[in-house]
Amino acid sequence: MKKYLILLIIPFLFFSNGCEEDENLQEITNSLIDENLIGVWRLTNDGYTDRDWVRSFSSNGRWGYWRETFTHDGDYVYDILSYIDNEQTGDYWIEEDVLFLDYDDSPTDDIWYYNVNGDILTLNLGVWERQN
Repeated sequence: MKKYLILLIIPFLFFSNGCEEDENLQEITNSLIDENLIGVWRLTNDGYTDRDWVRSFSSNGRWGYWRETFTHDGDYVYDILSYIDNEQTGDYWIEEDVLFLDYDDSPTDDIWYYNVNGDILTLNLGVWERQN
């Protein structure tokens, strides 16, 4: 009887130990990425001369967003980067002509219509120019 009990316990220990590594994995299914979207984009005509808004999309389904502020003396803006702030990141995917942004640090998601024409990206939030 002990032999049968051991034969039942050993497979249980083997399978329960093997699943622990999978707990940290996340599976994203039904994700599509538009290759035309991959790259770094800068917002055009935002009305500010001392800052730029930048957005990036990578081939692994991650996006980033930040603001670059430049040094100025009140009258003239120097082409020297002072600091970067307003950084946000997350996952993104495409469904038809809709871009879905899932934020890493927020329960809120963004859903935008988008269009890429050459080096111009048009979103609900304006026109962006490819930087690379």
